[in-house]
Amino acid sequence: MKSSPRMPRTLTVLMDHLVQTDCLIMVDLGARENLDTELLDIAKYVDAIGFEPDEQECERLSQSGSSLWKSVTFIPFAVASNNGVSDLYLTDSPESASLRPHNAGLVEEFGFDNMHVDKRKVPVKSLTLNALLEKAYFPRVDYLKVDIEGAELEVLQAGDKVMRDVAALKVECSFLEQRIDQALIWDVAQYLVRDGFNIVELRDIRSWRRRPVAAHPYISNATIPYSRGRIAQCDLIALKKSDWCRNEQQALRIAICSAAMGYFDYSLHVIRCNPMIADSLTSSLGIDVYELLAEWSKAAGEVTVRNALSSHLRSAVPLLKSMFGSIRAPESLRRV
Repeated sequence: MKSSPRMPRTLTVLMDHLVQTDCLIMVDLGARENLDTELLDIAKYVDAIGFEPDEQECERLSQSGSSLWKSVTFIPFAVASNNGVSDLYLTDSPESASLRPHNAGLVEEFGFDNMHVDKRKVPVKSLTLNALLEKAYFPRVDYLKVDIEGAELEVLQAGDKVMRDVAALKVECSFLEQRIDQALIWDVAQYLVRDGFNIVELRDIRSWRRRPVAAHPYISNATIPYSRGRIAQCDLIALKKSDWCRNEQQALRIAICSAAMGYFDYSLHVIRCNPMIADSLTSSLGIDVYELLAEWSKAAGEVTVRNALSSHLRSAVPLLKSMFGSIRAPESLRRV
């Protein structure tokens, strides 16, 4: 779990004021193992809602609890493009469960038979984002994380009422047709841009070699010791455009979410495009929002530098092992 910066006092004043009437709301679609951490820096001001169709995993998450968030709720539904019952396709890898059948044709190229071969399908309860809003599972969504293995675009399209209020989102997208007829990253990106979002980053980009074998930049003792991989998937980060804000409250939520995710320049841009934010905070709380943002940015930057340094030091060990040929490949991959 990432380290968090020490919050500026004025940010605490601001958030304490906001939660008296209106907490930020995070919805995590595909919350297996744990909730998303993008808003962790302000977690105590966030109502977190996770959806996980695996009822046993959902129960485990509910019992594990968390004191980080203002509140935590886990719901055993699949969020889908339809209301009622949907088929969930299962492989040997639980995290690969999908509302779309898997593409076994990728096994020859990459060797992920545990991820790309359907073993069974089970019926699960499903609701659209719009239906969840209408049934009052949440009053709106400020931050949305979507990790549902291939059904991303259809779920977003079936949640158009919810998307009007979303300030920021993270969507796991694929460059490969890992599930039959799934929308790929360019389809999702085009939809989001048309729906009022800026794509600000492609994060956690993963490239695949045929597994199991050491991936770029490592060398193993396989027949083909080294190769770059083929780009496979990543997380797409999107923030609502400043001129698509419906009111001052939404503009402020976009600014806060952007800053909490590390996009301080974007947060500053939103505030400058919506000057009523600065005027309102100065008159009601005596807060200079520009000073607040500068102080928060500095604290977050210091933590980021420390984390980056630690990560680089840890990555040096396998690189050194690779250089001296101590990363071993399975016997089957030591011959063509």
